[in-house]
Amino acid sequence: TAAEFVGELVPNVHRFGLSKGQFSLIDLIDVLTQQMGPVELSLSTWTAARADLARLEGLLAARFTSVRFLLDFSFQRRQPALIAQIRKLFGDGSIVVTRNHAKFLLLKRDNWRIVVRTSMNLNFNPRLEDVEIKDDPALYDFLDAILCDLFKRHDTKNQIKKSVKELGNEFAELEA
Repeated sequence: TAAEFVGELVPNVHRFGLSKGQFSLIDLIDVLTQQMGPVELSLSTWTAARADLARLEGLLAARFTSVRFLLDFSFQRRQPALIAQIRKLFGDGSIVVTRNHAKFLLLKRDNWRIVVRTSMNLNFNPRLEDVEIKDDPALYDFLDAILCDLFKRHDTKNQIKKSVKELGNEFAELEA
């Protein structure tokens, strides 16, 4: 289970493992935030299923002090209702869509700077997936700076109206 994989969070925790679908990324978020308490959550993923977002919504009030999503721009075309739901639940400024396949979580509270790097999307997937959990302030700051820059460069409200082609051009125009 996700709880067995995570174990007890201690300073400088570092876990790496593989899952064959025994748990999902939302299960990890649940377990980690049970131990950490309310956190700032940043989530980068390619896709998410409606059921997983509903579960995330259920954790919102008690577990998150802020939420940011970085999603692939195709998600807006494939799941427009779900994108609308994310924006409704978490606000227009909480989501940026771009060409994205990076999958990671950032969880911050007090002295914790937890980074979860994984091949998992937010949804349950009974495939071989890797996952790494690490309390690493330097790595956290590195990834957080990238997210902050992306959120600053994108007009999150106007992304709703852009086509996939326009969003792709927006990505191409960004400096690496």
